[in-house]
Amino acid sequence: MSIKDVWANAHQILRTARQHADNGLKPLGLTTSEGKVLLHLLVSGESAIQEQLVEELDVTKAAVSRLISRLEEKGFLKRVQDENDRRSQRVFLTEKTRAIGADIVAVFDGLYQTAMKGISEEELSSFMKTFDRISGNFVPADYEVEK
Repeated sequence: MSIKDVWANAHQILRTARQHADNGLKPLGLTTSEGKVLLHLLVSGESAIQEQLVEELDVTKAAVSRLISRLEEKGFLKRVQDENDRRSQRVFLTEKTRAIGADIVAVFDGLYQTAMKGISEEELSSFMKTFDRISGNFVPADYEVEK
């Protein structure tokens, strides 16, 4: 086994998880990307400045803008000018989202439960130590492409 195998497995896990999330969110009229935005707002306080979502969700400004526009068109979010900074847009959950919030959370909780099937806390802890070390190898100050 090599790190390439780990990389391929990680990609496969993310791809399959996204498919499961899409299947769970589709009856709610949402995609996985839209669901992740709403989940973030549901668990972090129901509103956020658009630029904050860019940073916290680690997606581009353009992607967040498109997601927010789609969610606003569907009635899941409301976008207003921020009171403290007129250059910023703040997004708020709507009553429509609050009504299905538990369902959105349940879809993502189901993914996490599925991922943990047959894995002990000890195994997860060991995996996370290794995963954290791999992640640490990509700290920008230390990262170089080897030739």
